[in-house]
Amino acid sequence: EAHRVLKDRQSLVTQTQEYQSLTQAMQRFVVMNIPPPMSHSNAWQNATLAADPSARNLGKEWLTQQMYHNIHEPFALLPAVSYDDEFFDIDVQMTDDGDPFMRMERVQFTWPGTVQMFRRLIESNMRAVVEETTANTRMVHTTTPNGMFMNTLQGRFVEADRFVMVIREVEVDEVYMCDPQHKQRHLMTEVRQISPSHVLLRIVSLASHLFRANGGFVSVDEYAATRGIDLTGIDDKDAYVRRELIRRGKADFVPWRQHIMDTMHETAIN
Repeated sequence: EAHRVLKDRQSLVTQTQEYQSLTQAMQRFVVMNIPPPMSHSNAWQNATLAADPSARNLGKEWLTQQMYHNIHEPFALLPAVSYDDEFFDIDVQMTDDGDPFMRMERVQFTWPGTVQMFRRLIESNMRAVVEETTANTRMVHTTTPNGMFMNTLQGRFVEADRFVMVIREVEVDEVYMCDPQHKQRHLMTEVRQISPSHVLLRIVSLASHLFRANGGFVSVDEYAATRGIDLTGIDDKDAYVRRELIRRGKADFVPWRQHIMDTMHETAIN
């Protein structure tokens, strides 16, 4: 009997210590990820994940749920157009006071297919690169052709006739040594069944300028080099980079849309 009591006591002590560790980790998470009340700053908020597995999973859930429950805010940036009207716009906002620019893409169009087909497309194409998985989150670690480490968190939310996917970068991670150069990115995707044969796809993507941890934003020359933009002989470099990014984005849109549509239907057949 005494042995059983001591064993139960040790189990309770261990459990209490685990809860204390989780509480401390989540307190750090709140300080790092949640802005104070009444904060009106438009500054990008870094995302942080702890190494503790329980705190890490709770952090992933909070970061993705926060985007999901506030998705009406970025979607308000889409114009009021009918389901039959296709819309695509890309813009790069730059200011004269030295603030970083923000790249914004807005997409809305109707596709032949179903929500289930789109879900299968996402799941089939993400399976090979996913590193961490919870009930509704996926975490992917990749390196871009330019050598930048991307620490990407994805959340998926399934409703009766609607599928929502949110994506953001995690800039501070206790498990992985993140690249010294970052680009904060928020991507919100909604697929809604509007008829038995068609879905409505809406996407809003927001991305910051490249910056270094504790080092500020990179110069326009450095950024142009990462994108292969030649600034030789250019006087107004900011304006030139802005025009080039918009031109490339618009040129890539139609091939991207066709590729996704073709892949979705191929995935549904196979």
